[in-house]
Amino acid sequence: MPADPERVAYQIYTSGSTGEPKGVKVAHRSVANLVSYMRRSPGMDEHDVLANLTTPAFDLSVPDWFLPLTTGARLVIVPREATLDAIELADWLTRTKATFVQATPTTWQMLVDAGWAGNTSLKIVCGGEALPQPLCDELVTRGKSLWHMYGPTESTVWSSTLELERSESPPPLGGPIANTSFYVLDSNRQPVPIGVLGELYIGGEGVALGYHDRSELTAEKFLENPFGPGRLYRTGDLVRWRADGTFEFSGRIDHQVKLRGYRIELGEVEAVLAGHTDVGGAVAAVREVGPGDRRLVAYVLPGTDQPDVEELRRLLKTRLPPFMVPSSFVVLESFPVNANGKLDRAALPSPDGTAARLRRSYVPPETPVQQALAAIWGEVLSVDRIGIDDNFFDLGGHSLLAVKMLSRVQDALALEIRLSTLFEHSTIRELSEAVTAVLFTEAGEEELTDLLDELEAAKR
Repeated sequence: MPADPERVAYQIYTSGSTGEPKGVKVAHRSVANLVSYMRRSPGMDEHDVLANLTTPAFDLSVPDWFLPLTTGARLVIVPREATLDAIELADWLTRTKATFVQATPTTWQMLVDAGWAGNTSLKIVCGGEALPQPLCDELVTRGKSLWHMYGPTESTVWSSTLELERSESPPPLGGPIANTSFYVLDSNRQPVPIGVLGELYIGGEGVALGYHDRSELTAEKFLENPFGPGRLYRTGDLVRWRADGTFEFSGRIDHQVKLRGYRIELGEVEAVLAGHTDVGGAVAAVREVGPGDRRLVAYVLPGTDQPDVEELRRLLKTRLPPFMVPSSFVVLESFPVNANGKLDRAALPSPDGTAARLRRSYVPPETPVQQALAAIWGEVLSVDRIGIDDNFFDLGGHSLLAVKMLSRVQDALALEIRLSTLFEHSTIRELSEAVTAVLFTEAGEEELTDLLDELEAAKR
């Protein structure tokens, strides 16, 4: 018996501003519309091999699963641990002869940083967060084609596709896919001219049915379409149309951000921090501390006592998912304000590696391996002093920075270290012991001694 097109095909949860997850209900007709379009653009047939990198909890998995089922293409499910290790992931893409891969810019950057050479038969599908122009430069030369995708969860994964044949700054987004309409409106919900910034509203077959058991929020975000049939989803994204029919993304009207493929409500992070007695005020923001290195940063004011950053981090870990725990903390005496007395987010300082150190005793690196690792960590993390008991991830590290760090360790020590090793040994003390043990096993005592002498000489 055929499925009712209006019935719920899947319900997927995304972050909510009040701390309650929002269950987005998507109809069968919406999934069918997306899959039908993607069979043509970017395109897939029975000769393709799709490598699935995402879990069913991420909506990229919807086309990953249904495209092969409707075209006869081969589906390869890459193990979760391999998707976290760029070297292993690159090996999987090579061995499976993948011709179609969807991933966030963070994953593609991780592969590029690990030295992945690409594949001339591969359709690179990139979306889920902003595509940095330098990464675009790298990807346009590494595959058969590069596809820039855009779409919120509430509009069934992707609402627009665009093949990028050359790099632009910023990389543009394409117009709407089939049976989809875009409206760029001002604060009065009137269309704005080409080139003028406005909020994007999406209509058509991809618009979700609403939020599960959240009737008020559904009414706020899903509106009657004054320009045609059906409803509009209010994205909160600021965009401007370009003369060629593409458009540019310029940020959010609220404080919701996307970081490494995850959608984060900054207000949730701020609310948890503000509930601590030692926090007199809290602001969360995403800052770029280096080219392509975007981090979630927490800015806090002292409350009844000076905030203990390690304690704040533990609190956040108990209340929020890992991707919403800030990489860096900065303690300020006051927040910057603009001429109207409102918070000036643009004036918040960039974390400099010295603010808000964790309250643990500093133990300097002593052995040549510890000193070499500490120097590499400091460069990659932009932290000026690293003790042997400091944790890579507590200092602002994440998977993308981990790949960069391990690549430099490989150059310095001529030793390939898996990302899983860093997860298990995430301090300088632990990692140096693991590295020394492997060096001794693989190189032998004499070569290890020579290497340590070289490191000692380099330090002097």
